[in-house]
Amino acid sequence: GAEYVLNSSAYDFDLDLSKLMREQRPSIYFAAVGGKLVEKVMFKMPPSSTVVLWGSLENKDISFSPSVFIFSKLTITYLTMFEWLYMLSKDQKQACIQTIVDDITSEDSIYSSHITKRFSFDQVEEAIQYSIDHASEGKVILRAFDD
Repeated sequence: GAEYVLNSSAYDFDLDLSKLMREQRPSIYFAAVGGKLVEKVMFKMPPSSTVVLWGSLENKDISFSPSVFIFSKLTITYLTMFEWLYMLSKDQKQACIQTIVDDITSEDSIYSSHITKRFSFDQVEEAIQYSIDHASEGKVILRAFDD
């Protein structure tokens, strides 16, 4: 689990973010959401920090004054898998994909999810209720076909 979790929709998000930035003094921020969240976080980053844009889930523009970069020595850059994947050989790409597949299909790994219960397709109503009642415990699988 995460050591620090902030809810950007919470009324005290800005205060919590400021406090966490002062305490932890992070030097890099990987921004997957984009939009106003990037603005809020980057303005609170310590001097000489880096913002890495790698997603735009909010699908909104980011706006900022150049003075933030000049006076705080803030750097902004991006990360894209496409450029990196393009440089790999076919064997290297296959090895990367296999590593992810192996990880997803194993227990307690980076990409895996904890599966709490499996249901057959004819148990859809029971599966929905179980999922609601046990949402924080893990994933519920609805199988279209019996194994």
